[in-house]
Amino acid sequence: MSTTSSSPQAGPTQKGMASPPDVAVFVSGLGVSEILNPTHIVESVCSALRTRASDPEVDFSFTREAMTDPAPDRMKGTAVHRIVRHEGTQAAPVLDIIHISPQQVLEVPDASEAPAHRVARVLPRLFAGVFILLRAIFSPKERREIMSRKQIAQLFICFGMLLLVSAYLVIAIWALVTAVYAVAQGESPKIAWPQWVVLIATVLGALLPNWQSKLSQGAEIYLRMMGHVWNAESRARLVGYVEGKLDDIAQLASVERIHVVGYSFGSLVAIDTLYPSSAADPGQLTKIHSLTTIGCPFDLIRMLSPKYPTARASAATPDNWLNVYAPLDLLASNFGKGDDVISDATTGVILRDGKTCRPTVNASWNENTPFGLINFLMLGSLTAHVGYWDTDGSPENAFSIWVDKILKARTPVLA
Repeated sequence: MSTTSSSPQAGPTQKGMASPPDVAVFVSGLGVSEILNPTHIVESVCSALRTRASDPEVDFSFTREAMTDPAPDRMKGTAVHRIVRHEGTQAAPVLDIIHISPQQVLEVPDASEAPAHRVARVLPRLFAGVFILLRAIFSPKERREIMSRKQIAQLFICFGMLLLVSAYLVIAIWALVTAVYAVAQGESPKIAWPQWVVLIATVLGALLPNWQSKLSQGAEIYLRMMGHVWNAESRARLVGYVEGKLDDIAQLASVERIHVVGYSFGSLVAIDTLYPSSAADPGQLTKIHSLTTIGCPFDLIRMLSPKYPTARASAATPDNWLNVYAPLDLLASNFGKGDDVISDATTGVILRDGKTCRPTVNASWNENTPFGLINFLMLGSLTAHVGYWDTDGSPENAFSIWVDKILKARTPVLA
């Protein structure tokens, strides 16, 4: 993979080095809290590599580079983070990491969007989301048993909060309409109960910004997931984009293995790309060595839409599928049935020929985190969803499992 260095940290020993045979493609989520800085991703991987190296003198660093010739035209200029292993005066490339964000393809609301437009756009989807969630919660027992009791409990509180958000939006609109009508009639607007609700909610939002932010992020992630499941056109566009990127990378002569890593919503996109649901036969993705899903909402989706994981095709046949999940995380899946922690996945995507493709390694993260009343009321499930790595560069993170189970098993870089 020919690249041009754009990092001031690139030392002279790194110039002209051969490209590493492994490329990791990281597909991030859609929510504000799920969009990780690519540099932070690479720092987390480097930290995991350092702690896993058998020689304490070995170190790992990275540079940020841009693809040039002979990369395909669509890949030229793509940012690549190259991880390099240092041992004495020797330096060897270990891994290239390429970041893909679904926001590059899907329409993302403008932060400066007028409040009235935002309400008009979100309200119908929010009510539809509440209806879908309510139907799933009171669905037959075999569907509810897909998720653990902790997750079902948190699902109830999320349902209640989504309902509150929906009711608040309706009341806010009603308060605005009644105030405008009073002014149009030449009267002074009166502060009736709708206006009081809006005022109280505004004050509470100012006093508890974190709570308001978490609720907003949770609703955003939930609505986007529902849109991905039911909007076939949007899903096909996103899957086509990721598939094209993977195909371009596979065409690079220096690349031998591609590792696909999806986080949260991005893990659904990764699954849909490797195991598409379109009626047409998919193209064959080559050089895909492994699939890793972190905080994947697969179990929640199949509870809401049982047909979602069925009738799939296989565009790739990865040798390994690693799934990392936190039991407290409402969105994370263990690809099982109801238990908090299981070591062996029992379900997955079902191909058209009846074969089931499931994680080959199921790894729990922070499984000892207590589930108490405080966690329950403070939306601990959303905190757990962004707790697979720390922003302070902690050496222990979800990528430690990835290094152990995927990289360490086949590469001598940690010897």
